[in-house]
Amino acid sequence: MTPQQFSDFITSSIQSNNGQQGIAGPPAFVNSVMVAGLYGSVNFINPLYCASPQCATYLISLLSDLSPTVVNLPPYPLGNSNPYAFNAVVPWLKFPSGLTLNVAQLASCFGHGYDPNTMLAWVKWQIASAAFAEGFASTDPGPFVG
Repeated sequence: MTPQQFSDFITSSIQSNNGQQGIAGPPAFVNSVMVAGLYGSVNFINPLYCASPQCATYLISLLSDLSPTVVNLPPYPLGNSNPYAFNAVVPWLKFPSGLTLNVAQLASCFGHGYDPNTMLAWVKWQIASAAFAEGFASTDPGPFVG
């Protein structure tokens, strides 16, 4: 997959993420991840934190020179001492440096209308220099209830 094809896939999924098929197969984002909270409250998680497995596969193909592997973790870290739990895990990319990044957050970088080749170079530079902001990366996934 080329950077342009990936950008089109992401843009299409962002514009019409209602569970229907995207232009290159399944939607890039999953809209069924929920978090359970206090007193039985349940809330849906923003799909831009929840990439599909297909999206992870496409992104790995673009970042193969950085040797990422897929790990499945909650959409974002909550820490272990909070009362919330997710109903599902989503794909993250783990790099040899130990940096672990949410696939959906990385993929959404390609949905802003910037040149996809420039965006790919920027993402690779950010990963190589570990310049992503704290909170975008995770080492403590927090609780998960499946």
